[in-house]
Amino acid sequence: MFKINLIGSDPELVLLDSSGNPTSAIGLYTHHDGVKVYSDNVLAEFSHTPFPPKEFAEGMTAAMGTVQQAVSDFQPGCHYTIGQCEGLYPKNQLCTPEAHAIGCAPFQNAYNLGVNRTPTPYMNNFRYAGGHIHIAYDLDTLPPHLLIQLLDERLLPLDPNHNQTPRSDFYGAEGSFRFKPYGVEYRAVSNWWLANPQIVVDVLADIELHVNKTYYGA
Repeated sequence: MFKINLIGSDPELVLLDSSGNPTSAIGLYTHHDGVKVYSDNVLAEFSHTPFPPKEFAEGMTAAMGTVQQAVSDFQPGCHYTIGQCEGLYPKNQLCTPEAHAIGCAPFQNAYNLGVNRTPTPYMNNFRYAGGHIHIAYDLDTLPPHLLIQLLDERLLPLDPNHNQTPRSDFYGAEGSFRFKPYGVEYRAVSNWWLANPQIVVDVLADIELHVNKTYYGA
């Protein structure tokens, strides 16, 4: 039987200054109550202790409180808008090597099962924020590429940012994922779902029912 054991995430956020302009998160770092908030290039990123599905929505709400406090402490007036997955940064926010670093390891495509290339160096001042979701389950119960295809079918169409920014051409391409020892990291969605984490729980529960009915007759 297919059963999702834990759900985690490492979403990225476009930080905005008090005037609403994208501002660099370089130098941001906190670790509190199982939530780590840090910079990734000029974006803010956070990760957290994974939650059982029934606890994910409430746990993410608490985690977002920690993130907001970290952002406020980092720079007066600093904030973010959930769902903003694209930022055009002023040149003065991109003057450090970190602002041009590409730390993205190769990842796979669920449709051709090949390894995608890593990104080429940034050619402009845009940066793009993802909402990567980590799913822990027994890999023997469902091939990872099938789970990713189901997420593309049932979660990705709900993402209002999909195919609306250049992020979708590479970072947010359908089928994008990484193998993990515990399961998979789904990379196609933007950070839009942070506004309502229960959506992720509901979609995964629907997928779980579908897989068990289709493949296990349950």
